[in-house]
Amino acid sequence: MFGFGKKKLDDRLTGGILVELGMFQSWTLDNRGMDLGAVILEHIIKKILDRENVKYSDDEVTGLKFMALSNMEWGQLRDFRRKTNFDSNVAGFCRSINLPSEFYTPTR
Repeated sequence: MFGFGKKKLDDRLTGGILVELGMFQSWTLDNRGMDLGAVILEHIIKKILDRENVKYSDDEVTGLKFMALSNMEWGQLRDFRRKTNFDSNVAGFCRSINLPSEFYTPTR
Protein backbone atom coordinates (compact mmCIF):
# COMPACT_ATOMS: atom_id res chain seq x y z
CA MET A 1 0.00 0.00 0.00
CA PHE A 2 2.71 2.49 0.96
CA GLY A 3 5.57 0.96 -1.00
CA PHE A 4 7.61 -0.04 2.04
CA GLY A 5 10.32 -2.52 1.10
CA LYS A 6 9.99 -1.81 -2.60
CA LYS A 7 12.86 -0.85 -4.87
CA LYS A 8 13.12 2.63 -6.30
CA LEU A 9 13.03 3.10 -10.03
CA ASP A 10 16.58 3.93 -11.15
CA ASP A 11 18.30 4.38 -14.52
CA ARG A 12 19.48 0.77 -14.74
CA LEU A 13 16.03 -0.62 -14.03
CA THR A 14 14.43 1.90 -16.39
CA GLY A 15 16.76 0.81 -19.19
CA GLY A 16 16.02 -2.86 -18.58
CA ILE A 17 12.28 -2.29 -18.59
CA LEU A 18 12.47 -0.30 -21.82
CA VAL A 19 14.52 -3.02 -23.53
CA GLU A 20 12.13 -5.76 -22.36
CA LEU A 21 9.12 -3.71 -23.39
CA GLY A 22 10.71 -2.82 -26.73
CA MET A 23 11.46 -6.46 -27.50
CA PHE A 24 7.85 -7.34 -26.70
CA GLN A 25 6.57 -4.51 -28.91
CA SER A 26 8.84 -5.70 -31.72
CA TRP A 27 7.70 -9.32 -31.27
CA THR A 28 4.06 -8.20 -31.30
CA LEU A 29 4.56 -6.28 -34.54
CA ASP A 30 6.34 -9.21 -36.20
CA ASN A 31 4.14 -12.03 -34.91
CA ARG A 32 0.74 -10.52 -34.30
CA GLY A 33 0.75 -7.75 -36.91
CA MET A 34 -0.21 -5.06 -34.44
CA ASP A 35 1.38 -2.33 -32.40
CA LEU A 36 0.77 -1.99 -28.69
CA GLY A 37 -1.25 1.15 -28.05
CA ALA A 38 -0.58 3.65 -25.28
CA VAL A 39 -3.20 2.18 -22.92
CA ILE A 40 -1.86 -1.36 -23.28
CA LEU A 41 1.74 -0.14 -22.92
CA GLU A 42 0.87 1.60 -19.68
CA HIS A 43 -0.83 -1.55 -18.41
CA ILE A 44 2.20 -3.70 -19.27
CA ILE A 45 4.63 -1.18 -17.73
CA LYS A 46 2.73 -1.30 -14.44
CA LYS A 47 2.72 -5.09 -14.51
CA ILE A 48 6.49 -5.18 -15.08
CA LEU A 49 7.07 -2.69 -12.27
CA ASP A 50 4.86 -4.75 -9.95
CA ARG A 51 6.69 -7.95 -10.92
CA GLU A 52 10.01 -6.27 -10.11
CA ASN A 53 8.62 -4.99 -6.78
CA VAL A 54 9.27 -1.35 -7.72
CA LYS A 55 7.70 1.68 -6.08
CA TYR A 56 6.49 4.02 -8.83
CA SER A 57 4.34 7.06 -9.47
CA ASP A 58 1.91 7.76 -12.29
CA ASP A 59 4.40 10.31 -13.66
CA GLU A 60 7.12 7.65 -13.84
CA VAL A 61 4.77 5.29 -15.68
CA THR A 62 3.86 8.06 -18.11
CA GLY A 63 7.55 8.82 -18.69
CA LEU A 64 8.31 5.16 -19.38
CA LYS A 65 5.34 4.97 -21.75
CA PHE A 66 6.51 7.98 -23.76
CA MET A 67 10.06 6.62 -23.91
CA ALA A 68 8.71 3.28 -25.15
CA LEU A 69 6.51 4.98 -27.75
CA SER A 70 9.44 6.99 -29.07
CA ASN A 71 11.74 3.97 -29.37
CA MET A 72 12.13 3.32 -33.08
CA GLU A 73 15.21 1.09 -33.14
CA TRP A 74 13.26 -1.91 -34.47
CA GLY A 75 16.31 -3.46 -36.13
CA GLN A 76 18.30 -3.28 -32.91
CA LEU A 77 15.42 -4.74 -30.93
CA ARG A 78 15.07 -7.64 -33.40
CA ASP A 79 18.79 -8.34 -33.08
CA PHE A 80 18.57 -8.25 -29.30
CA ARG A 81 15.54 -10.56 -29.40
CA ARG A 82 17.59 -13.04 -31.39
CA LYS A 83 20.64 -12.75 -29.09
CA THR A 84 18.58 -13.19 -25.92
CA ASN A 85 16.26 -15.87 -27.36
CA PHE A 86 13.31 -13.65 -26.41
CA ASP A 87 11.01 -15.07 -29.08
CA SER A 88 11.02 -18.54 -27.56
CA ASN A 89 10.48 -17.04 -24.10
CA VAL A 90 7.71 -14.56 -24.94
CA ALA A 91 5.06 -16.77 -23.35
CA GLY A 92 7.09 -16.88 -20.14
CA PHE A 93 7.45 -13.09 -20.21
CA CYS A 94 3.68 -12.70 -20.58
CA ARG A 95 2.98 -15.22 -17.83
CA SER A 96 5.46 -13.44 -15.52
CA ILE A 97 3.28 -10.34 -15.67
CA ASN A 98 -0.06 -12.18 -15.91
CA LEU A 99 -0.98 -11.27 -19.47
CA PRO A 100 -3.55 -13.57 -21.10
CA SER A 101 -2.52 -15.96 -23.86
CA GLU A 102 -3.91 -13.67 -26.57
CA PHE A 103 -0.82 -11.49 -26.03
CA TYR A 104 1.63 -14.27 -26.85
CA THR A 105 -0.30 -16.20 -29.47
CA PRO A 106 1.08 -15.40 -32.93
CA THR A 107 -1.46 -14.55 -35.62
CA ARG A 108 1.01 -14.48 -38.48
